[in-house]
Amino acid sequence: MKARPPVIDGFSLIESLLALTFFLLIILTSIEFFGSARTIFFKLQDAQLDRESALAALEKLKGDLLRAGEGLLPPIRLGLIGGIEAENGILVIKNGAKAGILSEDARAGRTAIEVENAEDFDPGRSIYLFDKNKGESLVIAAADGHDLTLTSPLAFDYIKGESSVALVQTISYYLDMERSTLRRRVNSGISQPVIEGVQAFSAGLTGGGRLAVAGLRLRSKPETPYEMAVVPKNLALMKEP
Repeated sequence: MKARPPVIDGFSLIESLLALTFFLLIILTSIEFFGSARTIFFKLQDAQLDRESALAALEKLKGDLLRAGEGLLPPIRLGLIGGIEAENGILVIKNGAKAGILSEDARAGRTAIEVENAEDFDPGRSIYLFDKNKGESLVIAAADGHDLTLTSPLAFDYIKGESSVALVQTISYYLDMERSTLRRRVNSGISQPVIEGVQAFSAGLTGGGRLAVAGLRLRSKPETPYEMAVVPKNLALMKEP
């Protein structure tokens, strides 16, 4: 009589299938969990990047605002210029890029003046010619060494040694709605993007013109405003009694 083979204990087919099913459920649950965690991680990362970009844009704007009116206090006091102007969604910041001195007296009605240190006084740039009592805004039509030709005649006489010339730098911030981009332009140059994905931008003066405020909202999270306030020291000094 043939001996029966020994019986070996183990898993039945049903038990194996159940185990495989449980393992499959665990794997699928893990994949779903890690997928959700990955999505949350990238959302948080995007939110952090948006926040850093917004703060960096405001920091850039803050630097320009702090220089507003620099080198232009006499023209500002004479009412010829505002260091900070905001109109129709455009913020304009002006400061003196360079100071010049008359090489000779400038007479009313003339369309040319002679200025020392006239480098960078290029055609199309704005200048302010002023003394302690009066002044005017002018635009350079042509420049040849120390000789500047103006687009309009002088309204007043200016005496050498008692008058100054300020070359103006104009910085403009505005929201390009079509591309949702906050842009910055220096003088009449090409505008450069400061931050993309912007839904709204606002800026201006408050507190009697002593406090500059600005804010923006991003399309990714429009309910979160990013705001700043800064005291432009040059304008604050100008407004002191």
